[in-house]
Amino acid sequence: MDTTDRARFIIAIGSLLALVILLVVLAGNQPGTQTTMHNGDVLGKQEEETFQQYQDRATRTLEGRGERFALITFQQPLSPTSAEQTLEPIGRVNAVVLDSSAPLALPEPVAPEGRADVIRRYQSFAGAKDAPLQAAVVREELLTLRELAAQPDIAAIEALPDDAAWGHFGITLVRAPAA
Repeated sequence: MDTTDRARFIIAIGSLLALVILLVVLAGNQPGTQTTMHNGDVLGKQEEETFQQYQDRATRTLEGRGERFALITFQQPLSPTSAEQTLEPIGRVNAVVLDSSAPLALPEPVAPEGRADVIRRYQSFAGAKDAPLQAAVVREELLTLRELAAQPDIAAIEALPDDAAWGHFGITLVRAPAA
């Protein structure tokens, strides 16, 4: 084996080794193989919690005073009209959570439209025209949220700390158990 053949052999082995290392690195980075970790606050039930444990934890987040972002989980999926009636005391509905999609951010309605009209229009934009609403993300005073939590349509309300900012917290869908 002369020097040219020896150099080609070394280059071939080095290339093969680099390819194997690249494949090992890429195989460990495939999407869907790891659980996404949120960096910051998260609204919703944690994986290891039962629904009752979540309700208890969510209720404790309503203590105190001030305006907070909160996840309002409905006892059963609601239509836009029913959600509008249930959320009537809420000053700002930031988003609605549909059955199996990311939260749908909403603007505030402008007269003569109501909140149900805005929800329907944004559902249509998202291709989820008749999808029932599982929950809503709102910004409201804790006193109002505590009062709303007593309503029969509400399964749980969880509030974030007062320093939470819109767009900088995660939202996990919570399903109320069937009655």
